Amino acid sequence: MSLVTELVTEKPRAAFDLAEICRGYLLWGRHRTWDEGKAGFVTSATEDQLIVQYYPEIGNVTNHFIIPVSEAADGQWEIRWSADMTGIKEFGIEADGDGEQQEGKGWGTMILEELIHKRFSGSENLTEHLAVFNGMPAIFSPEPPDESQEGWGGNTQYPQIIYSFDMQANEERHSAGTLSVSLLCQNTTEITPEAIEPLVRDCLRDVILKPEGGTPYCFAWARTDAFTIDEKKGSVTIGSEVRFDILEYPSQETSDPDPVMATNKYIKELYPECMIMGYDRMEEIAEATGERPVIYCRLVSADKSEETNTVAWMEGRIAVHILCPESETRLKLAAAIANHTSLDGEIIMLDHSPMFIKRLQANYKSDYLKDGQIFLTVRYGLLRYRAKPHALTAAQVQCK
Repeated sequence: MSLVTELVTEKPRAAFDLAEICRGYLLWGRHRTWDEGKAGFVTSATEDQLIVQYYPEIGNVTNHFIIPVSEAADGQWEIRWSADMTGIKEFGIEADGDGEQQEGKGWGTMILEELIHKRFSGSENLTEHLAVFNGMPAIFSPEPPDESQEGWGGNTQYPQIIYSFDMQANEERHSAGTLSVSLLCQNTTEITPEAIEPLVRDCLRDVILKPEGGTPYCFAWARTDAFTIDEKKGSVTIGSEVRFDILEYPSQETSDPDPVMATNKYIKELYPECMIMGYDRMEEIAEATGERPVIYCRLVSADKSEETNTVAWMEGRIAVHILCPESETRLKLAAAIANHTSLDGEIIMLDHSPMFIKRLQANYKSDYLKDGQIFLTVRYGLLRYRAKPHALTAAQVQCK
């Protein structure tokens, strides 16, 4: 029988009730962006977050997921937990009309093409310069409707935007594909492509789009080319083609001990106002700002450097990307993270083992979207055996 109880208590701020859950409890959780839940056991419980270890069905590999209290209080999680399975408690599981408990049915998601359209059409600065088709801004993919269609209402069909993308990776440019945005105007209108082009670039600057079932994408401007098209009626269409490199930011979650997850947690504790990709839950459209920069950590390489009877020592290289439209904020934040990491000298991983910082490089002039600004060379250990507790033997008891 399932018991419904309150997992989150209201204080001056939301906090997990540690009288209800603690380390060692069994827990099943499902975030609203997941198709299925994950089951494991709680390895750390604080008022601010729960860390749950689970098995991702890869041999003996284990991993963790984190439940921040802010997301639980916001209704983003469905949770079941138990101390000994004699009673199962629930949080965030909605009841249907008959009073039966049911899991959430999922949340609306979009594909990349729809997210790009949503981003363009949501910019008032951009749409006020565009023509209207069926009451919506003239933004189309991959082809515009014919000028004879009723949706134009007899009005001009310019200016308009036509976009398309090719998800063919380009190793030379370190991109996952290319986005092409064509801006079309007529030479008889006051609006020119040169006036619209900066607005298009602003729409995609330091913006992360996360389509359904896919990885997050960001866009780096590559080039803008002007062109003209001679029409049959003697008019001339002038335009600009704006090209962006599509950059993919895949999940860097590996297995315990996970150096990237440890780095994410370390930076989040230093700067909780930042959004950490792979640690914080992302909406379909996330925008990096000066008040809330976005940070992405990735594992560049990992090599076995040494091994003993009990430990295999690994050396890894981690790149840290700081996304923010303000160059001053990027510079200050990158320098602050580099200084903190240098002084601490180590990062504690989720299994409580240390990850030592052997070398740190900071390049404040590098491409923050493609390369990153901070590069860590780290050393961490893989235990061959679990720690064995000491056994008390040959004990003698004397009674007086």
